[in-house]
Amino acid sequence: MEEEIWKVYKDTRYNPVGHLYEVSTLGNTKVDGIIEEPHLHFKYLYCRNYLLHRMVAETFIPNPEDKPCVDHIDGNRFNNRADNLRWVTWSENNNNPITRKRNSDSQNKEETRNKRSKSLKEANKNPETIEKHRKGQTGKIDIHLGNKRTYIDQEYLDYWLDDGWVLSWKGSFY
Repeated sequence: MEEEIWKVYKDTRYNPVGHLYEVSTLGNTKVDGIIEEPHLHFKYLYCRNYLLHRMVAETFIPNPEDKPCVDHIDGNRFNNRADNLRWVTWSENNNNPITRKRNSDSQNKEETRNKRSKSLKEANKNPETIEKHRKGQTGKIDIHLGNKRTYIDQEYLDYWLDDGWVLSWKGSFY
């Protein structure tokens, strides 16, 4: 079992109040001596206003070549252990095989998402389809997959659920 080592995080750009930030080799954080759970924002973990993986890298990993990016070696953005991070250039970061596959998958998902959205909007214009799936409900429907969200008038089409869409009436999110 690896020992967890704590050090004070030196960057104070977003710290006007003067909180004491500490970070560990295992990717944990403390603020004023109290362990703080990171929060997810834009697919990365943050501690307050700081990217957690950058905090760990800036504290524990030397950067003699002054490289601008921190790479998760295993491609897992939630694994912020010091032994899983390294300093890289933008090019090196983009050429990481795991990152390349993830970016390729994201592009394919975006294309599929756009096709589904267009098909759903077209199907929704058909009165028979709307009546078939209305189930007595009216109003706007919230359709979202991942971070994309589309609002469609009238009824949700339940056969789209099999493709990973999450559908809910406006105001109710699943």
